[in-house]
Amino acid sequence: MIGLLKKDIFLLKAQKNFFLLIIAITFFIGYNANNSFAVFYLTFLCSFQMLNSFSYDDNGGCTSFLLTLPVSRSGYVREKYVFGLLLTSAGWIIGELINVSMALMRGNMPQMAEIGQNLAWLMGFWIFIFVTIPVVIKYGVERGRIVIFFIFAVFAGILFFGEKVLEQINVNGAEVLSRLFAGWQPLLLICTAVGTLFALAVSYGISIQIMRRKEF
Repeated sequence: MIGLLKKDIFLLKAQKNFFLLIIAITFFIGYNANNSFAVFYLTFLCSFQMLNSFSYDDNGGCTSFLLTLPVSRSGYVREKYVFGLLLTSAGWIIGELINVSMALMRGNMPQMAEIGQNLAWLMGFWIFIFVTIPVVIKYGVERGRIVIFFIFAVFAGILFFGEKVLEQINVNGAEVLSRLFAGWQPLLLICTAVGTLFALAVSYGISIQIMRRKEF
C-alpha cells in the first residue's frame, strides 16, 4: 500500500504549480469572502482531485498491471481511502490556515463555533469520498462521474423542492434548524463523526466486494 500511496503523491507533485496558484488565488479571494470560503473551496477541490488518481490507473490498463505486482486488491482499495482522506484533510488544513490568517489580518480571533462548522464540512467531504470510491471502482472514472452527478443532482433536487415547500407554508428552514441545534454543536459534531465512521465502514466493505469481483 505504501508504494501505491507514493505513486499517487508523486502524481500530485507534477501539478504542484497548479496547486500553488490555486492556494494563492484562494488567499486573495478569501480576504473579501466569508470565513468558510477557503476551507470549503480547497477541501472541495482536493476531494475531486482524488479522481485523477483513478484516471491515471484506468489509462492503458494500469490497474491490471498494478495488480500483477505484489499488491492485493484489498490493498489497492485501502490505499485509495487513505489517499483520499489525506488529500482532503490537507486541503482542509491549508484552508483553515488561510481562514485564521484572514481573521488575524482583520483584527479578529477565529471562533470555536466557526472551526466546528468547518470540521463538519471536512467530514461532509469525507462522506463524499466514501460515496465516490465504490462508484468509480464499479463503473470507471467517466461513467462514475455521471453516476455521481446523478446522485447529487437528486439530492440537490430534494433540497430545492423541500425549501420551496417550506416557503409555501411560510417556514424559514435555516432559522428553524438554527434554533433547533442552538447549543448542541458539540453533540452534533460527535454524531457527525460517528456517522462518518459508519459511512467509511459501509463504503469500504462495498468497495472490497466490488474489487474482488471485478475483471480486468
